[in-house]
Amino acid sequence: TQTPFVFVFVSDPLGSKIIRSLARPGGNITGVSQMDTELCGKRVQILIEVMPQLKRLGVLLNPNVPYVPKMIKITRQAAKTANLEVHLFEATSAKELSPAFKAMSENAMEAFVQLPHAMFWQNREEVVRLADQYRLPAVYEATEFVTIGGLMAYAENFPAHMRRAAAYVDQILRGTEPASLPVSQPMEFELAINLRTARNWKINIPESVLVLADQIIE
Repeated sequence: TQTPFVFVFVSDPLGSKIIRSLARPGGNITGVSQMDTELCGKRVQILIEVMPQLKRLGVLLNPNVPYVPKMIKITRQAAKTANLEVHLFEATSAKELSPAFKAMSENAMEAFVQLPHAMFWQNREEVVRLADQYRLPAVYEATEFVTIGGLMAYAENFPAHMRRAAAYVDQILRGTEPASLPVSQPMEFELAINLRTARNWKINIPESVLVLADQIIE
């Protein structure tokens, strides 16, 4: 109640009940939303364009957050446009990652999307290693998954994200009340593709996707 807060890297501040509304966050808090919930559908669309024959899609998720049902709904809606079968695979800790990937393989998943969560981010090297082990293409929540070998990622531009949060800190230190600062949403997004991984897995990235890429790892 005394210390102002500026949040960053929050996937769904409304769904998490951190704020009352985007325009009027209330309390002593404001910040920058990641819009990860809205981006779930876009990540599925990218997979469909890269793998037009895709039929069975896995969704790797941690169920212990309040906004996951909304993310699943948006993911299913995007998958429905291509008549994809969607199957959910849960992992709540690092030790549950390997069983989740094994289950995806045993259930004949052809690719997967990973719903954003701090646990996956903290264990991104293991996530990418298991994806490589089971040859499961994916679109991840951040470019950092791609730089260590993941196939693709679609996310907001993190440096721009942090700069906007810093501007809020500046205003608060100058006397502005956090409750009067509307929660900002990302305006810059980036698509990252690891062509080395694509070649190793014999996945052809179409030119229509390559031209949209902001970062290509050879």
